[in-house]
Amino acid sequence: MTDKWVSFFIENERYCCNIEEIKEVLPYTESNPFPGSSAEADGILNIRNEIITILNGPKLFRCENNSVQNNILIVETKTADRMGITIDKVDQIIEFSPDQIESNALEHSEWIKGTVNLNNQLTMVVDFAELAERTAPEPDDITDALTNS
Repeated sequence: MTDKWVSFFIENERYCCNIEEIKEVLPYTESNPFPGSSAEADGILNIRNEIITILNGPKLFRCENNSVQNNILIVETKTADRMGITIDKVDQIIEFSPDQIESNALEHSEWIKGTVNLNNQLTMVVDFAELAERTAPEPDDITDALTNS
């Protein structure tokens, strides 16, 4: 059985995540800085009356340069947590079985499940649920920061 995945680029690297994790793709909008946030966080955005943490894709994946980001992937995990990740562009919908994922050789990133090679193109498979657990601030932290600033 194959699953559908959304592939996207950050710098010149191709990544993908399960299509079920993507809520929407938005044009890039500059986010508002969030005091006390992690180094990977760009800030927060109010999207349809929901405060969403926006993470910087190039910083998350330790890219050399910070290229101009053109889109924000809004991700929703199975626990209904939402976050945004800045990316260069969405590529395409690809299909492959999770059995085709080769194990993660990248020690610096717990949220990269591994890689898949499709049509001689290497793609890193991202687990945004794991990423959300490690990087997203608690909603109470955001509310406290907004009311105390």
